[in-house]
Parts: sequence; structure tokens; C-alpha cells
Amino acid sequence: MEELLLKLKELDINIKIDKENLKIIVPKNFDNPSIVQELKNNKEGLLNYLNKRKSLNSIENKIPKGLRKEVYQLTPAQFRIFLLNKLNKDSLAYNQTGVLKVTGEVDKEKLSYVFKSLLNRHECFRMSFGLDESNQPIQSVLEEVSFEIEEIKGKESDIELITKEFIRPFDLSKPPLIRVGLMKISKEAHYILIDMHHIASDGVSVQILMKEFTQLYNGDSLKPLQISYRDYAEWFLSNEHQNFVQHQKEFWLEQFNQKYDVLELPYDFPRPLEKTFKGKVKNFKVSSQDLFELNEIAKKNEITLFSLLLGVYGILLSKLSRKNDIVVGTLVAGRKHQELEDIIGMFANTLAFPINVEANVSFNEYIKSLHQKVLSYLDNDEYPYEELINDLRIDRDPSRNPLFDCVFVLQNNKQESFKISTGEIQEYLFESTTAKFDLTLGAKEENNGLSFELEYATDLFKESTIERFVNYYKRLLKNIIQNPNTQLAELSLVTNAEKEKTLELNTLLDVSYPESLTIVDLFEAQVENYPNSVAVVYEDETLTYSELNNLSNILAYDLRSKGIGRNDIVGLLVEKNLYTIVGMLGILKSGGCYMPLDPSYPEGRIRYMLEDSQTELVITNKEHEDLLKESSVNVMLLEKVIDKKR
Repeated sequence: MEELLLKLKELDINIKIDKENLKIIVPKNFDNPSIVQELKNNKEGLLNYLNKRKSLNSIENKIPKGLRKEVYQLTPAQFRIFLLNKLNKDSLAYNQTGVLKVTGEVDKEKLSYVFKSLLNRHECFRMSFGLDESNQPIQSVLEEVSFEIEEIKGKESDIELITKEFIRPFDLSKPPLIRVGLMKISKEAHYILIDMHHIASDGVSVQILMKEFTQLYNGDSLKPLQISYRDYAEWFLSNEHQNFVQHQKEFWLEQFNQKYDVLELPYDFPRPLEKTFKGKVKNFKVSSQDLFELNEIAKKNEITLFSLLLGVYGILLSKLSRKNDIVVGTLVAGRKHQELEDIIGMFANTLAFPINVEANVSFNEYIKSLHQKVLSYLDNDEYPYEELINDLRIDRDPSRNPLFDCVFVLQNNKQESFKISTGEIQEYLFESTTAKFDLTLGAKEENNGLSFELEYATDLFKESTIERFVNYYKRLLKNIIQNPNTQLAELSLVTNAEKEKTLELNTLLDVSYPESLTIVDLFEAQVENYPNSVAVVYEDETLTYSELNNLSNILAYDLRSKGIGRNDIVGLLVEKNLYTIVGMLGILKSGGCYMPLDPSYPEGRIRYMLEDSQTELVITNKEHEDLLKESSVNVMLLEKVIDKKR
């Protein structure tokens, strides 16, 4: 039963005993028939098990309604967003924006009444954030705030530009932390634009807002809220709750008792000194047949679709970064208590999942092991991510997120359709221009398959690179569907056809080239014509022409800065790998000549070759540096050149 409870927790399903009955709390619009059937089959067993345990974690403890005060402390999740806002008040990364297309009439006065009612109901929109006398962040709730619907003029064809202009920074000290605009196209066509700040809402809050907006507009009443967000904040920060999560703190500190290297991906551009949060989204789909096959694999391994898709994402990141141990972020709703179901506010918690990707195990073995870890992570999901960062004493880097730069989320809720009495409502998907992380892969299960969106930082990646990543992920899914027992080492990001094409290009020797052009000239012409084509393949790793060109340019620049010029000999002491060709090209671009040195040679032979050729500089790897300890040559490590690109 413990296994089933953890599995339910992974799906954000909570269970409690209400008198003698079993009460199941599922996310809004939850749609998973197989889980529903499993709950029915195990109802009696769950009831007996929970009766013996008497309580399930903190769900039995009601959140009390607190005394009203002038100011309140921030929850850890609010604190982090507040801090990021203080660092960059003009950032739009934490704006939550939605655009609704209404086919039918919209009464502006009625719309204004509805949103004023929602502001009165949900105090997070009326919260003012600032610092007290000791410079500690505080929040207070204003009883009344000024709010008006913004009337927007424009043509329907300009909706993208209009939306972009509508999204503006919020001043967190001056509520309301929501703005609403109405754009009338005709009597029967309107756009409603809604922009909220993330410190006042989360993903679930968006669904609550939509549901209550349509109910109020249609004249329905809303049931009173049992508590408010400030009651939750007081309870969350209480000694009682902090004592409860103490064992979770110990769990997470144990998970991170080893240091994880930052995840270095094949970036197109150098990382800025500070995050700008500029980004885009790439959408893609997986067919309903593939979704069926993936669910079958999950069922046979007794895991969830979340663990499976997360596991494949982990494999992709591991292969791209050439790291076995990585960390991926994810989000949990943080709404275990029934009283929180209908409150708009920032309840979500971020979790950092350490993932180990071992090349010598099968996918089935890997995913079963990962699933068990995921269950244990989710069993300790109340410990705030912000406190974990502080407890680990991680040095802050304004160019990165602490612990992880890549995120995975799976939306379990079925998308609900909304309708007002005077027309149909349809969500308009506008082009996003922000990214909180390097990469965020979001997945959503739909009737016609799996829908994905890959949000990426445009400061780091070109669109063409992201398209390659998408193809890699889809290829991994296909390979796993065909044979889930495949060893992870055998799961390739590159197809056999791509490998063969590269080999064919390399065997075209009977070609006449202009004598006036050097090999560097010919290579750079190829870069210009085929920047995103695969140039180098080594095992399951690849470099495109563009990547190879950038890396060799960096090496050439470094060599010139060390005095290497025309006809100077540079030793290349490396084993054959993905970056050997980087060394060769970099030396040629600097004007020098490269002399290959095999690491298997005896030290004496290497020393003789260097002295005989009067070589003054050798490029090598860290593992072979000792072979040069008796020589007087200058040494350049190829790894440092590669790291500069990242």
C-alpha cells in the first residue's frame, strides 16, 4: 500500500480518512481511468492501511485561520520570486499571461464587476511587498485597490504585437498584481488579455481563475473560501510545520552529499554574466499510437508516464553533456490540504531530482530504478527548494539557477473548456518571449497523443539547435518503444543514415579543389553551406559544422595569443575522440602545423619527437598531462578550450 500511496503522490493525488470513509483529493480535471480503477480495486486495503497509520503525513492537520496582522512574512517560494524581482525589476520572466478569444458578446461593465469580485475574494492580488526596517521582506494585504479594465484598440492581425505590449513589469509594492484588457474586434469577436505576477499565483491558480471567472460572468455564486493565503503563510512558517519537515530536510541533504557539476550543454553562444530570461518555445507532438506504447512500457515496469518521460529527458541531457550524474528540476502543486484547492496564490514548490544515467544498464532497469528514486523524492516534497539552497550553502551565480538549469514538467490535468453565457471561449496561444531556465520540457497527455513544448533560453541556443534536441528526444522515444531492453549506451541520438552520410562525404576523395584555397577555406565554405549538418561522429556523440567551427576558432585564438604563428609546430597529444578534429583544425587556423603524438608512445619517444621538431607547445588532455612532465614545452589543455565555448 505504501508503494501505491507514493505512486498517487507522484500524480498529485492525496488521500485522507473522513470519518469512516476514504476521501480522495485529485487535481482539478484529473483524467486517468487506469488510476481510478486501481483506486477502486484497492479501496478497502487503503482504508485499512490508513486506519492503522491513523494519519497520512500532514494532510490530517487542518490549516488554522490566523489572527489578522498588518504585515506577514513571505513564504520561501514568494521570497525567491521577490528577490529575483529586486535584482531585475524590468524582467517579465515571472509574468503569467493568458489571452482568451471570445466568439460572442462581452459586456465590459460586467467583466469589470467579475474581476473586481475576484480581487476581493483572492487577497494575493491585493498584496503589497516591501522591506521592513531591518530590510527583511514583508507582505501586507490591502483591503481595497484601484482596478479598471484596460480598453485596447487594434486589429486582430496585430494580436501578437498587442499582447507583447500588454505584458509589462509589475511594481510589487503597488497592487493589484493582475491586469485585464479587453479588445473588441466586432460585436461577436473579442480578446480578453490577463496578466498576473507569479508571486501572487501559480499554474493551478490559472485554472481556478478561469473557472471562477466563467462562473461569476454566468451569474453563478462561489462557495466561500475556508482560509486565506496569509493563513497558509502563517501555518507554513510555524514551528509546528517546520518541525514536521525536519526529516525531509535531512533526506534532501543526504541526496546532495556529493557535489554535482553544472550541466554543460552544447551551447551556441557564450553564457551571459547575468540571466536575461529571454526565450522562445518549440512545440512538438508524439502520436497517440506512440503514447499507447509508452503507457504499455510504463505499465509493464509498474511506473508512471511521468517517470518514463523524465527518464528519457535525463538520457538526452546526459548524452548532450557527457555526464552520468545530472540534476533536473520539476514542480509540485503544494496543495495537499483540501482548504487550498480553490485559493489563488503561490503554493508550488520546486524539487531538484538527482538522476544517475549509467551506460551499462538497460532502459527498463534504468527506469525502474529512477522511478523508485522519484517516489522517494515526492515523499519529501514539502521541504522548500529555497531552504535547500541555503542549507547546501551554494554560491550564487547570477548567470545560472542553483542546482539545475533544466526542468521537466508533466501536466496531469485534462484541459477544461470554458464558456460564458454570451459566447464561446478559446485560448489564444501567443508566442512566448521568456525562459526561466536553459531548457524546460513540458509534456501534456491529450486524446490524440502527447503534446510537448520545449522552452529555451535564446541567449544560449539557436532555434536550429533546439530542433536537433527535439529530434533527438523523439528518436530516443522511438528507439525505446522498439526495444525497451536496449542498453543506454546503445541509444544513439544520431540515425544510421546520418552516420552513413557523414562517412560518404569523407570518402569523396576524387574531387578537384581550387589550388588557391586552403583546407581551412574549404572547411569554412562547408560551414557556411551546411552549418547544422553533422560534421563529426564519434560513437553516439556528434558535432555540427557550426559547433566544430566555433570550437576550432576559440582554439586558434588561444594559440595565437601564446605566440603560435605561420609554420610553427604544435604537438597534439590526444586519443581519438569527438574533439581530436577540433585540435587539428584549431592548429591549422592559427597558421601552425600539427604534429600527432600517440599517448601510447613511451615518454622517451614523445620527448625525443618534441626536441627533434623543436616544438614549444603541446595540446593534450588532463589524463595525458603527466606524459609531458619531463619536457620543457608549454602545455594547453583541450578541455579548457571546450569549456570556454560553454
